[in-house]
Amino acid sequence: MGLTSPQIEAHIAHWEAELAASYRSYRDKWPSRLFHHAPLENAVAILQSRQLLSRRDTRALGFKDVAAQAVVNSNSAAHRYGRFYFRPRTPTQFHIEGIRKDSECWNGELSAHAPILYMFVFSARSILALQDTNFSTGNMQSPWTTHGSTFEDFQRLDFTKIYHEGGTAGDHSITTARCAEVLAPSPLPLDGHLQSVLCRSRAERQTLLHHLGDAADDWADLIRVSDDMQVFQREYCYVEEVSVANNGVVFRLHPRHHDAPILVDKI
Repeated sequence: MGLTSPQIEAHIAHWEAELAASYRSYRDKWPSRLFHHAPLENAVAILQSRQLLSRRDTRALGFKDVAAQAVVNSNSAAHRYGRFYFRPRTPTQFHIEGIRKDSECWNGELSAHAPILYMFVFSARSILALQDTNFSTGNMQSPWTTHGSTFEDFQRLDFTKIYHEGGTAGDHSITTARCAEVLAPSPLPLDGHLQSVLCRSRAERQTLLHHLGDAADDWADLIRVSDDMQVFQREYCYVEEVSVANNGVVFRLHPRHHDAPILVDKI
């Protein structure tokens, strides 16, 4: 049934104040927003169709599935919803973002990662108020996660752990909470809900605009290079800049974590 406007405003005001006063104060931008990450192919499809679809609704449309199949197939309860997180850099995003070796992908599945990843930023105020919106205590693929649409269900969420940053010291309940989801009706129109699409680099912004074709002008103002909200992991390689020189193409790569070496094959 969604939340009422006073309930939503109270939640946002409380957590913006709490997080603004914390060591990692950039988090005060999170409570008023919801997050949905998408690989390049899906980002293009979402923007061109001007709607966000559930997993069930995208199956016949050729969307790229970057989730580990063993995880996805374990529970289908959320497959009819459009899915959002209360925060960026969830455990799911940790396992898929960036150019990786096979051995660095979840269970060695090369398809279960997104070399290019975009962060769609939505209004929490508008989506939390939707009639059929549900809230989950963790990742919906887990058999231990509970969900529901009432204010009482929303109150069961542990936002201290959802918004937690830093090491978990082995507390698996923090990892679970970081995966808490907002489940919205599908299809969900972008108009009135989408605030921005964040990119890791200028090169990835240009790539998205190129693939959007005739739709690029419609979205150019909302597609931005920004990390004010610290939405990306940035632990694995991706392209920062690309330019054309007299003797070829010049590109600059973001380094891997711990400055691990990057092997580039000749073209």
